[in-house]
Amino acid sequence: AGGSGERFWPLSTPEKPKQFLSVFGSESLIRQSVSRLKGLVKPKDVFVITSKQLVAATRKELPEIPKQNIIGEPMRRDTGAAIALGVGVAGEGVLGFFSSDQLATNPEKFRKTVTAAIAKAKRKDAIVTIGIKPEYPATGFGYVNPKTGRFVEKPNEAKARQYLKRGYLWNAGMFIGKAETFKAAFAAHAPALVPLLTSPVSRLKSSYEPLPRISFDFAVMEKLK
Repeated sequence: AGGSGERFWPLSTPEKPKQFLSVFGSESLIRQSVSRLKGLVKPKDVFVITSKQLVAATRKELPEIPKQNIIGEPMRRDTGAAIALGVGVAGEGVLGFFSSDQLATNPEKFRKTVTAAIAKAKRKDAIVTIGIKPEYPATGFGYVNPKTGRFVEKPNEAKARQYLKRGYLWNAGMFIGKAETFKAAFAAHAPALVPLLTSPVSRLKSSYEPLPRISFDFAVMEKLK
């Protein structure tokens, strides 16, 4: 939940980025993102990785989440670092990563889909992602080939049209897997981010400064078999 909402400017601001806006309905996007996990995850097991400037606003918006579970990054290093930090603080078991600015018009169907993803993640040493049937050849989303599991990042329009013809799905940016599976993936494909798996929250600034600014999609997902 650390994005700055640049594509929503001037509606969003650095002090109130898009996840805090009530874009769809009366609740903010981050509020909806946490609410639709009800029944899947207890509040004590929800962790929010945000920027240090937004910790207070996040705690106010999500009062049921333990304060210590809302963690502020000292600087932006994209989703690669954010997910590595999340793996480090969340402990063992099956972990799920969900963006704070997404829309799910059918929360019940969303929960059924996530439940199925959790079951698959328990059985396999794999990171499970969720696909969305594309409505147009978007160039701002990553894609997944459901037949092969191949993951590709944001294409140009020509490639996006090819992906639609081949039955590719939009990548929802949701990742579910066992903690040890995530750790192994970082070790194999993004070793520069491995220190965050064990870094004390009290010393995040020194841990973050040398890190590359890279998305989890580029750092890990494109490289996974």
